Amino acid sequence: MRRSTSLIAWLALVTAMFTAGCGGPHTAMHGHLLPPGSELPAIQAEGWINSEGLSAQDLRDHVVVIDVWAYWCGPCRAAMPEMVAAYEKYHTAGVQFIGLTAEGGDKLEETQKVVANSHLAYPNAFGAQDTIRALGVEAIPSVFVVGKDGRIIWHSDQPGTMEEAIESALERS
Repeated sequence: MRRSTSLIAWLALVTAMFTAGCGGPHTAMHGHLLPPGSELPAIQAEGWINSEGLSAQDLRDHVVVIDVWAYWCGPCRAAMPEMVAAYEKYHTAGVQFIGLTAEGGDKLEETQKVVANSHLAYPNAFGAQDTIRALGVEAIPSVFVVGKDGRIIWHSDQPGTMEEAIESALERS
């Protein structure tokens, strides 16, 4: 009887993680994500997985989508096909997609495998904990849409969808 109780408790925990997001006690809410109107903080990272990296100049005058994720986060991996589809739909319109993970070089191999297996063609930075902290992220996945003016117009803790926010940002151009 004790084993079945432990198994039920374990299954409940795993189910909660996969449906609510990964993170600490703030899995239902993403903490204190920077609100719309806030300026996008500088992208700082230990390195880049599938690009040379991006500077503030590279992002200027572009709508930017930032996806904060981790290789070990089930909800992050479950959301990746949607991110890939959005990238394929919008990158030709000049929308710049960026993946950020706090995982450092010691977990680079695991992170690279997820990038490759998930077909993430857009730049992904590792060791980006300073930028992630500046964005106010306490649970993942977290997604931000930034207008061409460099200001956040939407994040995943708000009503609406990422695609609606991208369309709105493109219309403002």
